[in-house]
Amino acid sequence: MSGSDSELCCVQLLTPLLGVRVVTELPATLQAPDSLPIVQVVETPGGASLGAGHLDTCVMEYNAYATGREAARNLAEATRQALLSAAGFRTADTLMWISRVVDTRKPTILFYDEASEVRRFGGNVRLYLRYKPDQ
Repeated sequence: MSGSDSELCCVQLLTPLLGVRVVTELPATLQAPDSLPIVQVVETPGGASLGAGHLDTCVMEYNAYATGREAARNLAEATRQALLSAAGFRTADTLMWISRVVDTRKPTILFYDEASEVRRFGGNVRLYLRYKPDQ
């Protein structure tokens, strides 16, 4: 399993649930209303391959960007709740499914650009992913 597979799984899960753009790479500039609100998901160090049954874990960081502190905080919390409810989600094109989700860092405000109105809240979860369960 690669980081891009787990990130793709989260993009496919979150996009319809949040109703905003969900990406793995941020656009060059973040400006309202063209590119905001937006959520970025990135696999970070801390995962492991558990072997049996093609089970891997990964730490998925999510960052919510929006105009204003409250909007960014609310989007980050919605992202967190969607991820925490994701057990059983399966994406056919990567043949992965999320078997368990553990909250590891609740959303907190993170530095982005104090000179602009864009605010960023982020957190992370540990995902337990099974892959290629049909093989």
